[in-house]
Amino acid sequence: MEEMHQSASFKKGSAVAGVAINGGLSCIFPSNLVGTALNIRQGVVAHRERKTIEKAALKVHGVDFRKGDDRVGRKKQEAAGALFKGVLSGVTFGQDDLVIAGVAISAGGDLFCPATDVASLIKEATGSYYDNSLIHNLQEAASYPASQAQETFGIDHNPTWDDLIQAADPTLAAPAVAAIGVAVEANVVMFAADLVGQEAHKRISRDQRRHDMDHNQRHHH
Repeated sequence: MEEMHQSASFKKGSAVAGVAINGGLSCIFPSNLVGTALNIRQGVVAHRERKTIEKAALKVHGVDFRKGDDRVGRKKQEAAGALFKGVLSGVTFGQDDLVIAGVAISAGGDLFCPATDVASLIKEATGSYYDNSLIHNLQEAASYPASQAQETFGIDHNPTWDDLIQAADPTLAAPAVAAIGVAVEANVVMFAADLVGQEAHKRISRDQRRHDMDHNQRHHH
């Protein structure tokens, strides 16, 4: 039951980080609203799952996961989930979209440096990172569904709100935005990475519990 509680906390932390990341990006890319909605749903499910486990643990075993060390542990598991989501997003987020986002922020935020300088700065800062062969391959695999969706609708990048507003017919552009958002989330690479991360987390947590139990046994003897 403790393992299930830790897993639910990890999932909730990951979902909350996803809401923050996708929510921030949705200010620039309307397609990220799909990811935001999905992450909100995941967070609600994980929260309900954890509440159910906490009630069962208290009723059956008299253990309250909401107090003492268990409460601290719950926060640690949430932080681990959030960190994992942040790293995963950083690895799979496209450099082109990063440049577009930087330019949009620059133009909308009335910064001192021109948008072209911001684009150059972002390209230089992220170039070596995305040129790494492993990162490049992962990013290419993760972005493939979205790229295919863009190709289907005959566009060369993830549309921004400005692109949507300036479109000749926004009602025709909206399906492209929705399709890109769905393609980004319905991604085998991301699903696989999520599963690997969750399994690794379970294994680490299990090993830590065994270590703590062995330590306590030696201490009592």
